[in-house]
Amino acid sequence: MLSMLMLGLPICIALFIVRRNRLHALVRIPVLLGCLCWFVIDAFAMRSGVFLGSSNWWQNSPWRELIMFALMLAGMEVRVLNSAIIIMRADNAKLKAQGKSQNARLKIDRWDLFQPAIFSLLTFSVLYGQIGNGALSVASISLSFETGFLWQTVVGKQITGSITE
Repeated sequence: MLSMLMLGLPICIALFIVRRNRLHALVRIPVLLGCLCWFVIDAFAMRSGVFLGSSNWWQNSPWRELIMFALMLAGMEVRVLNSAIIIMRADNAKLKAQGKSQNARLKIDRWDLFQPAIFSLLTFSVLYGQIGNGALSVASISLSFETGFLWQTVVGKQITGSITE
């Protein structure tokens, strides 16, 4: 019964969020990604059995890579948000120079949030090539987030007119 609850709960939350049109996309997308991660981790945990013993579960093979991948994706999304904040501040400075009292808003399109996910596997292959089978440490965690933040450098792609420049 508990296994059905643990698998069904993220599905129910995801369906509730999808049906809820009043929530902004910046709220819906991370919650849906979190539910997807929750579902995948629960399904894998139920398949692989109980984590008892002296080894750290996060140092075992699938979990270490999942943690590094999630941190890399978080770094990619933070880069998109950081670029949007920089553009918003520049727009606010222009409006202030023109004597207008209104403030510019963040300009984030859903495709700006989706674009890093397109290149995530390519970027992760570079990250995994650097870290390899090493243990999960503060350095590897930092490198995972940094690789995600600097994903355009890793991919070597200059996208003109995009928020992620």
